[in-house]
Amino acid sequence: MINLPRAVYDQLLAHLQDCYPAEGCGFLAGSEGLVSRHYPIANLLASTTAYQMEPAAQLEALLDIEAHGRELLAIYHSHPHSPARPSARDRQQWHYPEAAMIIVSLAERQRPQIRAYRFQAGRFIDCPLAIV
Repeated sequence: MINLPRAVYDQLLAHLQDCYPAEGCGFLAGSEGLVSRHYPIANLLASTTAYQMEPAAQLEALLDIEAHGRELLAIYHSHPHSPARPSARDRQQWHYPEAAMIIVSLAERQRPQIRAYRFQAGRFIDCPLAIV
C-alpha cells in the first residue's frame, strides 16, 4: 500500500503538468508505505512516450533518500496521452522491483488518473494507492 499525502500528490501533479506534453518522472520516498518526500527528476528524452532520468539528479536523489533513512517507495512518470497502465517500454525498462511504479495519465489534463503497480512473478499487478 502506498499512502500519498495530498500535499505531495499536488507537487507531483504540478511537476508533471509542467513537463507536459513530455513525460515527467521522479521518485517518491518515505517509510512503511507513507510517502514523505518527492524528488522530481528531469526527463532527458523530452518525449511524449518515454522517459530517461537525468543520471546525476537520480543519483543525488538516491543518496538523499539513503542519508535520511528513507526508502524508495515508488518511481513515477506520466503518460501524457495514454492510460495509466504500464506500456511495453515501461515493462522492458523496469529495474527497481522493490519499488512501486506510479503512472499518472494526463490524457484528460483536468482530470488526471493515477495508478500504482508492483512487479511480481514477471508481471505488473495493481498496488493499492491512497491519497491521504
